Amino acid sequence: MAAQGQPEKENPLDRLTYFYRQRAYPFEKIPPNALQRARASYRARWPAAIPSQRMQVTASTEGWAALGPSAISDAYRSAGRVTTVAIDPTNSNTIYAGAAQGGVWKTVNGGADWTPLTDAQCSLAMGALAVDPITPSIVYAGTGEMHFSLDSYYGCGVLRSSDGGVTWTQLGGAVFDTPTGGAHISKIVVDPATAGSASSSTVFAATSFGLYKSVNSGGSWSQLFAASVTDVIQDPSNHSVLFAAVGCFLSSCDPRVKANGVYKSIDGGATWKGLSGGFPSSNVGRVQLAISASSPSILYSAVADAFYNGVGNDGALLGLFKSTDAGATWTSLSHAGEFCSNQCWYDLVISVDPTDPNVVYVGGVGLYRSTDGGATFGYIGGPTHPDQHALAFDPRNPATIFVGNDGGVYKSTDRGLSWASLNTNLAITQFYPGISLSPNSSPDILGGTQDNGTVEYTGASVWSLVLGGDGGFTAIDFQTPTTAYAELEWIAGYGGPRRRRGGTGGFFSPKANGIDFNETALFIPPLVMDPVTPQVLYFGTSRLYRTVDNAESWTSVSGAFDGFDRAVSAIAVAPGDPQTIYVGMNDGTVHVTTNAAATWTLVNSGLPGRYVTDIAVASSDPQRAYVTVSGFGSGHVFRTVNRGGSWQDISSNLIDVPVNAILRLPGSDELYVGTDLGVFQSGDDGLSWAPSTTGMPNVAVLDLAFQNMTQTIVAATHGRGMFAHTVAGVGALRGDVSLDGQVSAMDAQGILTGVAGLPLPSGWIANPNGDANCDGRTAALDAQIVLSFVVGLPTSQFCVGQVR
Repeated sequence: MAAQGQPEKENPLDRLTYFYRQRAYPFEKIPPNALQRARASYRARWPAAIPSQRMQVTASTEGWAALGPSAISDAYRSAGRVTTVAIDPTNSNTIYAGAAQGGVWKTVNGGADWTPLTDAQCSLAMGALAVDPITPSIVYAGTGEMHFSLDSYYGCGVLRSSDGGVTWTQLGGAVFDTPTGGAHISKIVVDPATAGSASSSTVFAATSFGLYKSVNSGGSWSQLFAASVTDVIQDPSNHSVLFAAVGCFLSSCDPRVKANGVYKSIDGGATWKGLSGGFPSSNVGRVQLAISASSPSILYSAVADAFYNGVGNDGALLGLFKSTDAGATWTSLSHAGEFCSNQCWYDLVISVDPTDPNVVYVGGVGLYRSTDGGATFGYIGGPTHPDQHALAFDPRNPATIFVGNDGGVYKSTDRGLSWASLNTNLAITQFYPGISLSPNSSPDILGGTQDNGTVEYTGASVWSLVLGGDGGFTAIDFQTPTTAYAELEWIAGYGGPRRRRGGTGGFFSPKANGIDFNETALFIPPLVMDPVTPQVLYFGTSRLYRTVDNAESWTSVSGAFDGFDRAVSAIAVAPGDPQTIYVGMNDGTVHVTTNAAATWTLVNSGLPGRYVTDIAVASSDPQRAYVTVSGFGSGHVFRTVNRGGSWQDISSNLIDVPVNAILRLPGSDELYVGTDLGVFQSGDDGLSWAPSTTGMPNVAVLDLAFQNMTQTIVAATHGRGMFAHTVAGVGALRGDVSLDGQVSAMDAQGILTGVAGLPLPSGWIANPNGDANCDGRTAALDAQIVLSFVVGLPTSQFCVGQVR
C-alpha cells in the first residue's frame, strides 16, 4: 500500500492469480457455471436460509454479528475496494456504492452512514450501478466486477430495484448467468429519452459477453454485438449516437469477434462502425471512454498497453487520445506510461467535467486532472487511496466529484483540491486467511487484507492499520499476547514474517533471517504458531521453515517438496502432539511428520487432487485431522483418523463449492467450514451439513478462528469484513482430564503427560478438559493451576473447576 502522496508502483496481478488459481486447480480456468450451480443447489436445499443472510445481528449470541472494520484508521481512512459509484440526480446526499465483493451500499446523508442493500442477493461482486435519471428510486446494479481482477467471481446478471434498493429483482439470468459462465458487467446506461419506467425504459449494458440492449427496463436483453466491452457512453445531445469500447488486458480478447478499440453507432445500437483516424490499431488492451456533456463532439479515451504480445510496456498506459469531431479523427495526447504504472488493465477510469470539456480526470494508481484539454495533468489524489476504479459528478454541482478505489469512496467539493473520506461504516474489507485472536477475553484480532494492510480490532468498529501492503497470516503469542506476528505479501526481499513486541498498535519488524526469498511461495504464504510452544512458528514457501526463537532465525525443516511451482498452502501442528505436523500444498498433496520434521510422509490416499486450503487437527488426538480443498467437481472436506494413512470424504450434503477454512470446536464433534458461499456447520463430525446464515451475508469466508475463553467464532470474509458468533459451551469440567467428575492432583499429572506428547490413559481427554485457564490451549501452566485449586489456593481468576 502506498504512502500518502504520490502512490508507489504495485502489481496486483500476483494477488489476483493467487485467488483465482485456488478455485481453478487442477484446471486452467474455473469450470463454467460452477459457482452458479453451487448457488442453485444452495437455494434448492436450504431456501429458508436465504432471507437470514440480510439480517443485521447486534449480539453474537443471536447469530453472526458484524465486527467491521467500518473504516481503517490509515492515512486514507479506508474501507475496501469500491468499483462503481452512482449519485441520485435529484439529491446528491443519496449515493450508491458497489463493492468488489461487498455488494451495493446506500447513504441518504452524504456518507455519514451507509446501509448494505444486497447481502442476500445472487452475487455481491459489483461491476456497475445506474440510477434512473427521471425516477431515481429505480436503480440498476450490474453484477460481476470487470476490472479483470481474478479475485472477483462472475456475476449473475442485472439486479433492478424500484424502491431505492429495498428490494431487488434479478434480470437477464438466461443471458448473463449461463451454463458457460456468468458475465462481468462494466457499465449500465439508462436512455434519458425513455427513462422513468420500470417496464419500458431503454437500457444498455456493457459486459464481458458483449454489448446488450433492453427496451423493457432490463426485463429482456438482445445482444448488439459480441465482444469484451469495457465501456459504453451515449451522446447527451443525440441519444441515437453511442460509443462502445472493446478491450481487455490482452491485445485480442477473442479473435473471433471485434478487435480491441472504439466503435460508434448512429442508430441506437443497430449497427456499429470501428473508429480509426489516429486511434491506435495495435497493442490495444483495456479501453475506457469519456464524452463531454457540454460539447458532445469531444471525446477522450484512455488505452492500456496489452499484455503478452511481445511489444510495448505490458499493462502500462499506451496513451490518452482525444477526438473533437465525434470520433472521426483522434489525436494522441501522449502520456504513455503515466498514471497507472503497469496496471492500467486493473485501475483505469477517465471522465470529463460536465460543464467544461477541457477539464479531464484520469484515474490509475493515483488520480490526475487536466484543465487544458488533456495536454498536461497534475496529481490531485491527495489523501485518497491508490487504485482508482470509478468517478462520478454531483449532478447539480460538477465541482463536487466522487471517486471509488481500492480504499472505498472519497469526495471532493473543489475539483480535487481537497478530499474527504466517506468511509464511515462501509464494511467491505477483503480479508485473507490467517486471522488471529487474543488468547484471553480481550477484543484483540489481527487480520491481513487485500491492499489495505494488516489491521487490528481492539473493540471499536474502526480498526487500526498496523502493517502496510497486502496483509497476510498473523499470530498472537498465547502466553505473552503483547508479542504478535504478521507478514507482507511474498515479494522478493520484501515480504515474509514480521514481529511486534509491546502490545496493540506497535511496530512490526522484519524477521525473516534464514528464509530464501528466491523460492516459490504463494502470494500469501502460511505462517502458523505452535499450539504448545509459542516461541516456535512455521512458515511455508516451497518448503517448510521453523523458528524456535520467536522468529529471530529460521531453518528449513523439510527440504523442497517435489513438484513444479509447488508451494505450501496450509500448515497444522497437532495440539496433543506438537511433533506431528501436517502440511498441505497448492497441488493437492498433503505431507505429515510424526517426529518434528525429521522425516516426512506423503499421505494422499482418498484426497481429490485439489488445492489444499486448510488443515485442522483434533485437540487431543494427533491422528485425527481434517483437510479442506478449493476448486469444483469434488468433495471439499476430508477426515483422517490414522495420521493421513487414509482420508474419508465427509462433505456429505455440502454443496460443490470451494471450502476455504475449517474449525473443530475443542472436545466436540462440531465442525464449521468457511466457503465461497458463507459458513456451514456440522454437529455430527461431517455426517450432515447446514448453512450457518443468521447475519452472515452471501460472501466468501476465507478463515475461521475460535476464542475459547468467550466461546466465540470469528469469520473473516473477502468483501464484508469480519463477523463473530458465540456458540454454546461444550460443557467440559475444566481440570478434569481423567473424566471422573473431580479435579485432583492426578489430573495435573495427566496434563503434564499430554503436554510432553506422551499417550494418556484410555478415556482421558487433555483438551479442552485440561485447559484450566480457558485460554484455548492445554499447557504446563494449567497443571500448576490445577494443583493450586486442589490445595485451596485462590484460582477464581481461572476457569478450573467450572463447566465451560
